Amino acid sequence: MNDSSRELHILLVNAFEKLPGENFRDQRFTFLFENLKKRAEVTWFSSDFHHWSHKRRSAMMLPESDRPHIRLIPTLSYSRNLSVRRALSYFGLSLATLWYLLRLPRRPDAVVCMGPVEQMLLVVLYGKLLSIPVVIDVIDPWPDVYLNAFGKNIRWLGRILLAPYFLMSRLTFSLCTRGTAVSETYLSWAMRRGRRTDSNSFSFYYLGARNDEFDLTLVSPVNGPVTCLFAGQFGFSYDIELILDAAKFLQSEGRADIRFVLCGAGDKQEDVAAAVRSLSNVELHGWLSPAQLNEVGARCQIGLCTYRSNATQTLPTKLFDYFSMGLFVVSSLTGEADRLLRSHAIGSTYIAGDVLSFVDCLLHTVERVDLGSVGRRKIRDTFERYFSSEVIYQRMVDELIMPLASRRPVS
Repeated sequence: MNDSSRELHILLVNAFEKLPGENFRDQRFTFLFENLKKRAEVTWFSSDFHHWSHKRRSAMMLPESDRPHIRLIPTLSYSRNLSVRRALSYFGLSLATLWYLLRLPRRPDAVVCMGPVEQMLLVVLYGKLLSIPVVIDVIDPWPDVYLNAFGKNIRWLGRILLAPYFLMSRLTFSLCTRGTAVSETYLSWAMRRGRRTDSNSFSFYYLGARNDEFDLTLVSPVNGPVTCLFAGQFGFSYDIELILDAAKFLQSEGRADIRFVLCGAGDKQEDVAAAVRSLSNVELHGWLSPAQLNEVGARCQIGLCTYRSNATQTLPTKLFDYFSMGLFVVSSLTGEADRLLRSHAIGSTYIAGDVLSFVDCLLHTVERVDLGSVGRRKIRDTFERYFSSEVIYQRMVDELIMPLASRRPVS
C-alpha cells in the first residue's frame, strides 16, 4: 500500500557535479537537488574529491542546512584524468558507495544515479535487490568515451582492455528501472547498450543552465573587435589547438576584428599558455568563478564549442551556458546540436578539425549575424523559453522522479 501522507525519500548518486557552496556553475544534479528539496527528503551521495579541480572537499564548505543531506564519500585523489590512479579511484568510490547504501537509516523510494560504470551497476543491483526504482542518467557515454584515448590504429586494443566496463554498462542499462539522458542521441545509445525496446521507460532532458545568473544589462556594446569565448576543459576531446591555429592565421592576415578569450584548465594548459605568448589576439584565463565568467561573457559576442571529430559530446553544458549569456554559438558538433542551432537560428556549425572552415564560419557570423543587444536578447529569450534549468528540471521532477518514487510500496 502507498501512504500518500509520508514524505518521499529520494537518493541522488553523483560524485562529479557542483555541490551547494562550491564556486562553480550549477550543474544537472545541483538543479535536481534544489528542486527535490521542495518536494521530498533528499540524500546526495557525492565525493570528498572534486574531479574537475582535483581538490579535496569538506563538509564545512557546504551550507549548514544542506550538510545533513549530503554524504561526501572518501575517494582516492588523482592528478591526471588519463591515469591508472583515476581508474583505481573510481573502483574504490564504487565499492564505498555500496557500503554507504547498505548503511542508510531509511531506504530511498527512488534513486537517480550518474557515475562511473561500476558505481552505476552496483546502484542498479542494490535497487533490484530491495525493489527500489533506479534511474540511470547519461551525461557521457561511458566507457565509450575512453576509447578516444586510444589512437585509431589501436582502438581494438582499447575495446579489449575496456571489455569488463562495456559488460557492466550493458548490464546497467539492461537492469535499470528507467533511463534518462541529456540528449536524444545519448538516450538512443543507452537503449541500444541495454538492448531495451521499452521506449516508454526512457526519456531525455537537456542539461540547461540557470536563468538568473547572467544579467544582459551588463553587456558591452560591439564598438570594437568581436570577441569569441571558450569556457571549459583543456582536455583531449576539446580542440583548443584549432582556436589557436585560427588566431595565428587571423593575426597573420592582419584581421584585428576578431579576438579570442580562453577560460579553463586541463591537461593541455601548459601547451596552451606557451602558444598564447605569441598571439596578441588571444586572452587566457584559468578557472573562473560564475561571477567572473559572467563578467568575461558580458564583453563577448560568440561562444565556441570546438570539439574534435571523434568527440562523443552531443549537447554539452557550455552550449546552454552560452545561450544564457545571449551568445551566438559556433560549434563543430553535428547531428542533434546542429539541428538545434539551425532550428532556433542561434548558432552555426563548421567542419570539425578544419581551421579554414572554422575561420569562414566566424567571418560569416561577424558579417551577417546581429551580435548586438537586439540579437543577444533574442537568443536569451529562446534560452528562457526552452533551455533554462527552471523549466527543464521542474519537468524532470514532476514527470519522472516524483511519480516513480510515489509508486514504490511502503516496506
